[in-house]
Amino acid sequence: MNFFPYKNSEKTSWFVMSTVGFIEYLLAWLGFAFGIPLNVILIRLIVRHTPKPMRIYSKILLQTCVTDILLLLITLLFNPNNFVTEKGETAVILYGLVTIKGMENRIWNLLAFICFVFLVYVSMFGYVSQFIFRYFVLVRGKNISTPKYFLLFFLMLLFPFAYCVNLFICYFPPAKHALMDDKSVAEILGINLDEQILLAGYSFNNIHLTIGFYYIITVCSFAYLIIFCLAFFIKKFMGIKSKSISLSASEINKKMIEMNNQVSRNLLIQASMPLFIYLSVIFLIALLIFKIDTQGWKWLQYYNLLSSIPMFLPSVLNPIVSIWVINFYRRVLISDVKRLAKFLNIFHW
Repeated sequence: MNFFPYKNSEKTSWFVMSTVGFIEYLLAWLGFAFGIPLNVILIRLIVRHTPKPMRIYSKILLQTCVTDILLLLITLLFNPNNFVTEKGETAVILYGLVTIKGMENRIWNLLAFICFVFLVYVSMFGYVSQFIFRYFVLVRGKNISTPKYFLLFFLMLLFPFAYCVNLFICYFPPAKHALMDDKSVAEILGINLDEQILLAGYSFNNIHLTIGFYYIITVCSFAYLIIFCLAFFIKKFMGIKSKSISLSASEINKKMIEMNNQVSRNLLIQASMPLFIYLSVIFLIALLIFKIDTQGWKWLQYYNLLSSIPMFLPSVLNPIVSIWVINFYRRVLISDVKRLAKFLNIFHW
């Protein structure tokens, strides 16, 4: 196991990469450097400053933060790259801080890639459980306990888990295809093939992989249908409730409605960010269905290699969206920053 991939290469070093490799590596570092502190700040705000009436929803916000931290960490460590070889084979390599060498260890490379994919879909299907939870609590007036919520959450995760199991079976690289040998992709990423880079995944004309794509696009379609429908019902209910409150109603009730609207708006924005992944899978399926000849589409290779960026980018943006949209978190953060600035100013003098 080595750190800083391709460091000892005579032709290519980890700091002399192609533009594509440099962009991916830089964004993985920046995502980790900014995303981890932002998520930690949001966790502190949720745990210490969530108003008492809203604490029932804090668990679903914490769930997103923990998932985002894990995804940013695994991206920095392994940073998977998907590509299609000149022969039409689908393959994956790991391009992060940690590289695992040795033919006998190729299963660990594949497991790291599968964990990355699973965490991406944990975020997406986690939003489904969050909207179902909020719908039953707000609109239906049901009292859903924490164990029941997490039971719902884990049931939602069975859908991406089934996809990842199929992906693991389809992508396990056979011994004769265990090493990267595609020169065109190596040139794009600035990789020296003499380093004997292990493939984390390999597949060629595998019908089960195609079925897996159909499966995940179907369940994702239903997931987004549920999210947008429940978001509409929640917004409609909160609108009716806000109109029914008399002018003499307590200020607490008015604030509760506004807070709930902010949390719903925040979740809807966050749930919309992984749409690029959903659209990417639709695009790939369209190529298969219509049997489009992609030979000569060099941009498609760049598209595949850079596709991991929008997978981890929402993990950096999620805490920013939460702090910006939810007023009581934003006010507390601004107050903390002012106090810190005042303290540093006093300390300086």
